[in-house]
Amino acid sequence: MLNKLSILVELANLGDSPEAIKKFSKSHRGYTAPTDTLNVRDQLRELWRGGTHADRIATRFLCEGPFLVSTMNARVDWRRGTLVYKPQNQFQADLYELLKCSDRAKVCARPDCPAPYFIASNRISARYCSTDCRASALLEAKRKWWKENRGKRA
Repeated sequence: MLNKLSILVELANLGDSPEAIKKFSKSHRGYTAPTDTLNVRDQLRELWRGGTHADRIATRFLCEGPFLVSTMNARVDWRRGTLVYKPQNQFQADLYELLKCSDRAKVCARPDCPAPYFIASNRISARYCSTDCRASALLEAKRKWWKENRGKRA
């Protein structure tokens, strides 16, 4: 699952520089239009944070434009009692996979994390994207506590 979403994670964490955009566009030809990459990235970041606004963004990407090629992206499987979504491109396929595990789409709690958007591998309650970010945040909390409490007697 995580490998399927690696391009979306990369896009969500994409920097603002023209070089970063060019590198992403070259590595993932046709995933987004180079002129739309930052706009798609920003909307993806909002979607990642969840809420009703995320519902609207996901609906627009999966069922409306700008990526929509066909007007029918789903079909009914009456025997199974479900709707089967048919993505029109790789971006929609990846976004649909993200939707299925949206409870694990997280933003790292470390304020200065260089790549804060991640998929929690096994714990829905994960707050940090890596052990490095967790250790850094823990060290910062300890420093803050020490600064506020040093010299106080129990």
